[in-house]
Amino acid sequence: QLNFPRSPALDSYGNLYTSDTENFRVQKVIAGPQIIIPAGQLTGTVTLSALVDNVTEGDETVILTPSAIGATLASNAALNITIGTVTPSAPTGITATATSQTTASVAFTAPANNGGSAITGYTVTSSPGGLTASGTSSPITVSGLSFNTNYTFTVTAQNAQGTGAASTASNTINLIDTDGDGVTDTQELIDNTNPYEPCDYKPASQVRANASAAWLAADCDGDGAPNSVDTNPLNYAVGGYPGVIPTIGTRAYTNYFALADNDSDGIPNSMECYGSSATCADFDGDGIPNYLDTDSDGDGLLDATERNVDTDGDGDANYLDLDTDNDGILDRTELLYDTDNDGIPNLRDLDSDGDGIPDTNEATENFRGGVDTNTDGRLDDITDLNGNGLADYLEKKPLGIPDTDKDGKADYLDLDSDADGIADRTEGGGDSDADKIPNFRDMDSDNDWLADGIEGINDADKDGIPNYLDADSDGDTIPDSWEGANKCATCTTLQDADNDGWDDRKQYAKDNTAIDTDKDGTPDFLDADSDNDTIEDRIELGGDMDADEIANFRDDDSDGDKILDIIETAVDTDKDGMADYQDLDSDNDTISDSIETDVDTDKDGVRDFRDEDSDNDKILDKNEKAIDTDGDGKLNFQDTDSDGDGIPDAIETEVDTDKDGKLDYVDTDSDGDGIPDAIEAGANPEKPLDTDKDGQ
Repeated sequence: QLNFPRSPALDSYGNLYTSDTENFRVQKVIAGPQIIIPAGQLTGTVTLSALVDNVTEGDETVILTPSAIGATLASNAALNITIGTVTPSAPTGITATATSQTTASVAFTAPANNGGSAITGYTVTSSPGGLTASGTSSPITVSGLSFNTNYTFTVTAQNAQGTGAASTASNTINLIDTDGDGVTDTQELIDNTNPYEPCDYKPASQVRANASAAWLAADCDGDGAPNSVDTNPLNYAVGGYPGVIPTIGTRAYTNYFALADNDSDGIPNSMECYGSSATCADFDGDGIPNYLDTDSDGDGLLDATERNVDTDGDGDANYLDLDTDNDGILDRTELLYDTDNDGIPNLRDLDSDGDGIPDTNEATENFRGGVDTNTDGRLDDITDLNGNGLADYLEKKPLGIPDTDKDGKADYLDLDSDADGIADRTEGGGDSDADKIPNFRDMDSDNDWLADGIEGINDADKDGIPNYLDADSDGDTIPDSWEGANKCATCTTLQDADNDGWDDRKQYAKDNTAIDTDKDGTPDFLDADSDNDTIEDRIELGGDMDADEIANFRDDDSDGDKILDIIETAVDTDKDGMADYQDLDSDNDTISDSIETDVDTDKDGVRDFRDEDSDNDKILDKNEKAIDTDGDGKLNFQDTDSDGDGIPDAIETEVDTDKDGKLDYVDTDSDGDGIPDAIEAGANPEKPLDTDKDGQ
C-alpha cells in the first residue's frame, strides 16, 4: 500500500512510478485486478481474495467505479453490490451548417461515456430562440430560423437515466440576405447563385415573404410587371405585360427577355426580334410581333415546325422564309405533306414527288423557260431585296404551278403530269422536239403527231431510242408522223395555239389511235409491212407514185395500175431498175400494166403484165400492141387471131407477104390477090390450104 504517494512519473516504456513518501521509497504502480460487469447487469456479487504485494497490510481496499453501494471493499471479504448508472456525458465536435432559408444542419460526435446505459436520443437547441430538434443520430436539422440572426447550437444526449450535460456551443451561422431576394446568402452559396445580385436566385429557394421592399418593387425579367405581382419574376414569358421589351444590353434583356420564348416555338425572343431594343419585328405584318406570333411569316406553318434553320442557305431562317427550299413554290402551297415518303416534307423537298425532275421545273410554266438551268432544284436567280425568302421576280408573278393533265394534282406532285401513261421519271425534263414544252408535260414528245401514250416506252427497232422519242420507231426509214398519223409532208413546223405540245392540225383526243392500214393489230409505225402486200415498208417508202394521196407503204396498188402490189411484188421483170409494183409497164412491152392486167391469157403461168407474148402467138406483145385490129374486143397482144381471118397469128406471123406495109397477122389479104385470107385458108384455117404445095 502506498503511503502518501507523490510526484508520479512515466519512464520511456510507459511504466508509471510514484514516490511512497511515508515508506521512503519509489514504487512502480501495478494495475490492480479488473472486474468486468456484463452490459445490462445492475447487480452482482464481487468476491475478493487477499491482495498480495510486498507489504502485508490489513486495510487494503478496492475502489469500484462507478460509485456503488459499498464503494470500498476490504480484502478477504465478499459483498453483494448494486451497480449504479448515470446520464451520458456531453456530445462533442458540434458543427452547424445552414441548409436553407430557415434551416440548419447540426452535426456532432456521440459522447465518450454513455453513463452505463444506451443512448436513446439527442436534442439540438438553438441560441437565441431556443428552437429545438431531436433525432437518434447525427446530423439533426433545426427549422424555423429567422433572417439576419446569429445562431449557435448545443447538443445533449439522453439515456434511461435522463438527459446529460449540454455540449459546448457550435460555430455561429447567420441567415443574412444581402441582396434582399428572399434567399439567404448561405443558401445562395449552396445554390451557386450570386448573393449580391437580387435577380440571381433559385425560385425553389426563395421565401418571398422575406424579400425586401426594393426587390418587390424591381422588375427582374423586364416584362413590365414588378416582382411583387409577377408570378415568375425570372421568366419574361410568364406573368408580365404584353409588348414591354427591356432595353437591349440590360441584364433583363440579356438574361431574361433574350432567352425567353414567349410563343413557345423553340426560337428565343432575341432571335425573333432581331435584337431591336424598342420594338420587335412583325414579319407578316399581322400586328403581332414575331416573338409573340406562332406563325411569324404567315405561311400557315407554325414557327415551331419550320424552326430556326435555313434549309436553302439564303440567309433567311425557315420560319421567316416564304420559300424554304427556294424552288419557287410558296411554303403555304407545299406545306408539310411528304408526297414521296422520303422523310422530307414537300416544303423542304427539292423533288416532292420523287420523279427525278426538280420541283423548280415542274412548277414552272412553259413560257418562262428555264428558271433552274443547272437543275439543282433551286432557282437560278435568288435576288431577294426585301428578305422574305422569295425571289423578287416571283413577287409580281409567282410560278403558276401547272396541272398539265387537269387531274387536280399539280405537276410537281404528279408522277405522270401529262397522263400519257409514261412516268415523268422516264420522260424527264428534256425537250426532245424543241417545242419549249418539256417531255414530262408534252403529250407528243417527238412531234410525230402520235401521242406518247400510243407510242409507249418500248424500242421497236432496237436502236436505243424508245418509241415515244423515236422519229422512226420501226426503223423502216418512214417517219412515224407519216406512218402513224398521216402527217402532211408540208407540215414541217409545230402549230400549237393551246400550248399543249400537240399539233393543232392533229389535235389529241382520247380516242386517237395510230393508223393500222392492214388491220393486223400492229399500227403502221410499228408494222414492217403496213399494207400487208408482202413488200416491206422500207422498200415501198412514203412516196405516192400514183398521186392518189395514199403513201406507197399504205397503198395496195402503189402505181395505180389496177394490179395489186401483192401481185406485182418488188421484183423488176424488165430490169429497168423499177420494181413491178412501181412500174407502169413491168415487162417493158410498151403496153401499160393497167391494160395487160394480171390475167394470164396464154395460161403459161406468167401474167400478161409480165409476159412478153401474152397470147403465146410467137409475136411479142410490144409488136402486137394494145390495138384491136379485128374489132372483136380482144387486143392484138391477147388475140391469137388479130385480123379475125380465122388463121392464127402464130401461122401468119409478122411477115408482110404482099409488101403492103401490113404484117400478115393483121392483113386480111396477105398476098394482095384480092381474095381474103379467110377464103383462101380453106375449111380449116388453122391448117391453111397450100394448093400448089409450094409451102406458101
